[in-house]
Amino acid sequence: MGVEYGDHVILRLPNIPEFVICHLAVQRIGALSVPIFPWYRAREIAYVANDCETKVFVTLSGLIRDVQEIQSELRTVRHFMVVDNEKDRVDENIYCSAA
Repeated sequence: MGVEYGDHVILRLPNIPEFVICHLAVQRIGALSVPIFPWYRAREIAYVANDCETKVFVTLSGLIRDVQEIQSELRTVRHFMVVDNEKDRVDENIYCSAA
């Protein structure tokens, strides 16, 4: 996905094993994880993502609707990643990784 040292990766995940796995993976490559609350809505998500210039946005399929609403407003996000198995609820342009 092209994440490099110093890049920001938003983790909009609840307290689940995938959160810890993603956080540690991001730290391992020298990038910075930016955990945000799952209950943030579109306006808050857009502000945080644009403010920290995140490149990758990681979330669950059940939390993707707010992100899809503002997808065009996210200036620096290159990739969206869903880390659960609910692929039928997600657009085809979003990367899904089976947990």
